[in-house]
Amino acid sequence: MFGPLRKGVASEETRQDATQALESVGAAHLVNTIRYYLGNRDKRLVATVGALAMSPTVIVADEPTIDLDPFHSRQIESVLVELKINHPIGVAIAIHDMDLAARIADRVYVIAEEQLIATGSRRKYLITS
Repeated sequence: MFGPLRKGVASEETRQDATQALESVGAAHLVNTIRYYLGNRDKRLVATVGALAMSPTVIVADEPTIDLDPFHSRQIESVLVELKINHPIGVAIAIHDMDLAARIADRVYVIAEEQLIATGSRRKYLITS
């Protein structure tokens, strides 16, 4: 609720928007949790909710699954896919995990040594096993 309240949005409207955003990422159970007690995955969910509460046109995530175990990484991946599908916003992700990028991205941009070296659809980069 921090951002919208600072923008002057009414408290009750902000609470409703924040509750809806928490529900949209599967984090409604965190509504009364002190942030210092949140795990890495939950911190990422709450950060996403904070961004959604500002009604952005684009959300940018930097390594959203880093330091997470495979189970929690899949949960964050699922949230990112849901954002992409169910919200009228763009989602940009900076990530080293090409497999994840290939699974969820519409477009992939490969950068090495500060240079764009490749771009294309996710199918071009999908690694099959």
